[in-house]
Amino acid sequence: MSIVKKIESEHNQYYVQKSISEDDAIKVGWKNKHSQHIRFAQLLRSFNFEDNDTIIDLGCGLGDLYSYILEKYPNIHFNYIGYDVIPEMIERANLKYKGTRAKFIQIDELSEIDSADYIFGSGIFNLKHSINDNEWLNYIKNTVTLMANKSQKGISFNCLTSFSDIEYQKQELYYANPMLIFEFCKVNLSKNVALYHDYEEFDFTISINK
Repeated sequence: MSIVKKIESEHNQYYVQKSISEDDAIKVGWKNKHSQHIRFAQLLRSFNFEDNDTIIDLGCGLGDLYSYILEKYPNIHFNYIGYDVIPEMIERANLKYKGTRAKFIQIDELSEIDSADYIFGSGIFNLKHSINDNEWLNYIKNTVTLMANKSQKGISFNCLTSFSDIEYQKQELYYANPMLIFEFCKVNLSKNVALYHDYEEFDFTISINK
Protein backbone atom coordinates (compact mmCIF):
# COMPACT_ATOMS: atom_id res chain seq x y z
CA MET A 1 0.00 0.00 0.00
CA SER A 2 1.34 3.45 -0.93
CA ILE A 3 1.87 6.18 1.65
CA VAL A 4 -0.83 8.25 -0.05
CA LYS A 5 -3.40 5.52 0.62
CA LYS A 6 -2.11 5.00 4.16
CA ILE A 7 -2.66 8.61 5.17
CA GLU A 8 -5.78 9.34 3.11
CA SER A 9 -8.28 8.63 5.91
CA GLU A 10 -6.17 10.52 8.46
CA HIS A 11 -5.95 13.46 6.08
CA ASN A 12 -9.71 13.46 5.65
CA GLN A 13 -10.30 13.47 9.39
CA TYR A 14 -7.75 16.25 9.93
CA TYR A 15 -9.20 18.55 7.28
CA VAL A 16 -12.81 17.89 8.30
CA GLN A 17 -11.91 19.32 11.72
CA LYS A 18 -10.36 22.37 10.02
CA SER A 19 -13.36 22.87 7.71
CA ILE A 20 -15.46 24.65 10.35
CA SER A 21 -13.28 27.75 9.88
CA GLU A 22 -14.45 30.54 7.57
CA ASP A 23 -10.85 31.16 6.46
CA ASP A 24 -9.85 29.03 3.45
CA ALA A 25 -6.20 29.06 4.52
CA ILE A 26 -7.10 27.53 7.90
CA LYS A 27 -9.34 24.97 6.21
CA VAL A 28 -6.31 23.56 4.40
CA GLY A 29 -4.07 23.54 7.46
CA TRP A 30 -2.29 26.91 7.48
CA LYS A 31 -2.23 29.26 10.46
CA ASN A 32 -3.86 32.07 8.46
CA LYS A 33 -3.90 33.60 4.96
CA HIS A 34 -0.83 35.75 5.66
CA SER A 35 1.18 32.66 6.57
CA GLN A 36 -0.09 30.84 3.49
CA HIS A 37 0.82 33.72 1.18
CA ILE A 38 4.35 33.93 2.58
CA ARG A 39 4.84 30.33 1.46
CA PHE A 40 3.32 31.02 -1.95
CA ALA A 41 5.73 33.92 -2.49
CA GLN A 42 8.68 31.65 -1.79
CA LEU A 43 7.38 28.95 -4.15
CA LEU A 44 7.24 31.43 -7.04
CA ARG A 45 10.44 33.27 -6.13
CA SER A 46 12.72 31.61 -8.70
CA PHE A 47 10.45 31.68 -11.73
CA ASN A 48 9.21 34.03 -14.45
CA PHE A 49 6.00 32.77 -15.99
CA GLU A 50 5.15 33.18 -19.67
CA ASP A 51 1.85 33.12 -21.54
CA ASN A 52 0.37 29.62 -21.89
CA ASP A 53 2.59 28.05 -19.24
CA THR A 54 0.93 25.10 -17.57
CA ILE A 55 1.14 25.05 -13.77
CA ILE A 56 0.35 22.06 -11.59
CA ASP A 57 -0.53 22.58 -7.94
CA LEU A 58 0.04 19.22 -6.23
CA GLY A 59 -2.03 18.97 -3.06
CA CYS A 60 -4.03 21.98 -4.18
CA GLY A 61 -6.60 22.01 -1.40
CA LEU A 62 -9.15 24.72 -2.24
CA GLY A 63 -7.02 26.19 -5.03
CA ASP A 64 -5.69 29.20 -3.15
CA LEU A 65 -2.44 29.15 -5.13
CA TYR A 66 -4.45 29.74 -8.30
CA SER A 67 -5.98 32.98 -7.01
CA TYR A 68 -2.59 34.07 -5.65
CA ILE A 69 -0.91 33.63 -9.07
CA LEU A 70 -3.79 35.47 -10.75
CA GLU A 71 -3.23 38.41 -8.42
CA LYS A 72 0.55 38.47 -8.80
CA TYR A 73 0.63 37.86 -12.57
CA PRO A 74 -2.50 39.61 -13.91
CA ASN A 75 -1.12 39.91 -17.45
CA ILE A 76 -0.05 36.27 -17.86
CA HIS A 77 -2.52 33.76 -19.32
CA PHE A 78 -1.58 30.44 -17.77
CA ASN A 79 -3.16 27.01 -17.51
CA TYR A 80 -3.64 25.72 -13.98
CA ILE A 81 -4.36 22.15 -12.84
CA GLY A 82 -4.88 21.40 -9.16
CA TYR A 83 -4.59 17.83 -7.89
CA ASP A 84 -5.62 16.52 -4.49
CA VAL A 85 -6.36 13.13 -2.93
CA ILE A 86 -9.29 14.50 -0.90
CA PRO A 87 -12.51 14.51 -2.97
CA GLU A 88 -14.19 17.21 -0.86
CA MET A 89 -11.32 19.62 -1.56
CA ILE A 90 -11.67 19.09 -5.30
CA GLU A 91 -15.45 19.51 -5.20
CA ARG A 92 -15.19 22.79 -3.31
CA ALA A 93 -12.38 24.09 -5.51
CA ASN A 94 -14.33 23.32 -8.68
CA LEU A 95 -17.32 25.22 -7.33
CA LYS A 96 -15.18 28.12 -6.15
CA TYR A 97 -13.46 28.59 -9.51
CA LYS A 98 -16.26 27.54 -11.87
CA GLY A 99 -15.94 29.36 -15.19
CA THR A 100 -12.22 30.07 -14.85
CA ARG A 101 -9.19 28.54 -16.62
CA ALA A 102 -8.50 26.37 -13.55
CA LYS A 103 -9.08 22.61 -13.47
CA PHE A 104 -9.24 20.52 -10.30
CA ILE A 105 -8.79 16.76 -10.39
CA GLN A 106 -8.99 14.15 -7.63
CA ILE A 107 -6.27 11.48 -7.72
CA ASP A 108 -5.54 8.36 -5.72
CA GLU A 109 -1.83 8.18 -6.54
CA LEU A 110 0.68 10.93 -7.29
CA SER A 111 1.79 9.13 -10.45
CA GLU A 112 -1.57 10.09 -12.02
CA ILE A 113 -0.57 13.73 -12.53
CA ASP A 114 0.13 15.07 -16.01
CA SER A 115 3.29 16.77 -17.22
CA ALA A 116 3.51 20.57 -16.98
CA ASP A 117 5.89 23.49 -17.28
CA TYR A 118 5.92 24.06 -13.51
CA ILE A 119 4.88 21.85 -10.60
CA PHE A 120 4.42 23.23 -7.08
CA GLY A 121 3.80 21.50 -3.78
CA SER A 122 2.94 23.62 -0.74
CA GLY A 123 2.54 21.88 2.60
CA ILE A 124 2.32 18.40 1.11
CA PHE A 125 5.26 17.08 3.14
CA ASN A 126 4.25 18.47 6.54
CA LEU A 127 1.59 16.09 7.87
CA LYS A 128 2.94 12.55 8.19
CA HIS A 129 0.51 11.36 10.88
CA SER A 130 1.75 7.96 12.14
CA ILE A 131 4.22 7.25 9.29
CA ASN A 132 7.79 6.80 10.59
CA ASP A 133 10.40 9.40 9.68
CA ASN A 134 12.50 7.20 7.39
CA GLU A 135 9.49 6.14 5.35
CA TRP A 136 8.31 9.73 5.11
CA LEU A 137 11.73 10.95 3.96
CA ASN A 138 11.70 8.36 1.18
CA TYR A 139 8.21 9.55 0.26
CA ILE A 140 9.51 13.12 -0.05
CA LYS A 141 12.42 12.02 -2.25
CA ASN A 142 10.19 9.92 -4.49
CA THR A 143 7.60 12.67 -4.83
CA VAL A 144 10.15 15.37 -5.60
CA THR A 145 11.74 13.09 -8.21
CA LEU A 146 8.32 12.54 -9.80
CA MET A 147 7.69 16.30 -9.85
CA ALA A 148 11.07 16.92 -11.49
CA ASN A 149 10.50 14.23 -14.11
CA LYS A 150 7.04 15.59 -14.98
CA SER A 151 8.06 19.26 -15.24
CA GLN A 152 9.53 21.05 -18.25
CA LYS A 153 10.74 24.28 -16.63
CA GLY A 154 10.90 23.84 -12.88
CA ILE A 155 9.49 22.75 -9.56
CA SER A 156 9.21 24.22 -6.10
CA PHE A 157 8.13 22.78 -2.75
CA ASN A 158 8.40 23.49 0.95
CA CYS A 159 9.01 21.51 4.14
CA LEU A 160 8.90 22.27 7.82
CA THR A 161 12.45 22.81 9.01
CA SER A 162 14.34 20.69 11.51
CA PHE A 163 15.61 24.00 12.92
CA SER A 164 12.16 24.64 14.42
CA ASP A 165 12.14 25.11 18.19
CA ILE A 166 11.84 21.70 19.85
CA GLU A 167 9.13 22.81 22.26
CA TYR A 168 6.81 23.73 19.38
CA GLN A 169 7.30 20.61 17.28
CA LYS A 170 4.36 18.21 16.95
CA GLN A 171 4.59 14.44 16.65
CA GLU A 172 2.27 14.19 13.64
CA LEU A 173 4.37 16.65 11.61
CA TYR A 174 7.65 16.04 9.76
CA TYR A 175 10.57 18.44 10.20
CA ALA A 176 13.05 17.96 7.37
CA ASN A 177 16.77 18.70 7.40
CA PRO A 178 17.10 21.43 4.73
CA MET A 179 20.71 20.53 3.87
CA LEU A 180 19.80 16.89 3.36
CA ILE A 181 16.91 17.74 1.02
CA PHE A 182 19.05 20.27 -0.86
CA GLU A 183 21.84 17.72 -1.31
CA PHE A 184 19.42 15.10 -2.61
CA CYS A 185 18.04 17.52 -5.21
CA LYS A 186 21.48 18.81 -6.19
CA VAL A 187 23.01 15.36 -6.61
CA ASN A 188 20.05 13.57 -8.19
CA LEU A 189 17.80 16.08 -9.94
CA SER A 190 19.53 19.26 -11.12
CA LYS A 191 22.57 21.51 -10.88
CA ASN A 192 20.28 24.52 -10.60
CA VAL A 193 18.80 24.23 -7.09
CA ALA A 194 17.91 27.09 -4.73
CA LEU A 195 17.29 26.75 -0.99
CA TYR A 196 15.34 29.54 0.70
CA HIS A 197 15.42 29.59 4.48
CA ASP A 198 15.34 33.37 4.98
CA TYR A 199 11.67 34.10 5.67
CA GLU A 200 9.68 34.30 8.87
CA GLU A 201 7.96 30.90 8.89
CA PHE A 202 9.43 27.70 10.38
CA ASP A 203 9.98 26.04 7.06
CA PHE A 204 12.15 26.24 3.95
CA THR A 205 11.55 26.19 0.22
CA ILE A 206 13.51 24.46 -2.50
CA SER A 207 13.21 25.46 -6.16
CA ILE A 208 14.67 23.73 -9.18
CA ASN A 209 15.07 25.49 -12.52
CA LYS A 210 15.55 23.41 -15.64
